[in-house]
Amino acid sequence: MMNPSMPKNPQDPRKVNPNFPIYNGKNACKLYKDLTDQVIIITGSSNGIGKSTARLLTFMGPTIVFACRDRAKTLAVIEEIQQETKNKNLVFMRLDLSDLRFVREFAKDFNSRYQKLNILINNAGISMDERRLSKDSYEMVFATNYLGHFYLTNLLLEALKRSHQAEW
Repeated sequence: MMNPSMPKNPQDPRKVNPNFPIYNGKNACKLYKDLTDQVIIITGSSNGIGKSTARLLTFMGPTIVFACRDRAKTLAVIEEIQQETKNKNLVFMRLDLSDLRFVREFAKDFNSRYQKLNILINNAGISMDERRLSKDSYEMVFATNYLGHFYLTNLLLEALKRSHQAEW
């Protein structure tokens, strides 16, 4: 469904949302697409590139699931973004990618709440100076940055396929 406030040819996203970020007189994001009724998961969206990605996508109207470990930090980010963008469809769901059981529970919870997943952005990552093992006995960086995202993507593959049924 097209957002009724969306211009037919959205050249200037500020016509839709006057708060759309502008840097040096140019749009920060050249692409503006109506993402109303779309569901997006962004892992690691409580800071850095994940937060910036979530912030820009929020202007386009989707439901965004902030899949992060730290509840308090993520809820503060969600509140900050909601105040700026007026998009109330921002949801926190706790996810610890280093624990495969937790990844499985996250996917089960997501699939029970949502019928589809349009976009999955696997952004979260860690780095460590010393070697540590995850609960599953994998090296922590490998478990978080690779295995967790691989497992999450596989568990959400059917939801991704459902949302892109016409394209398959």
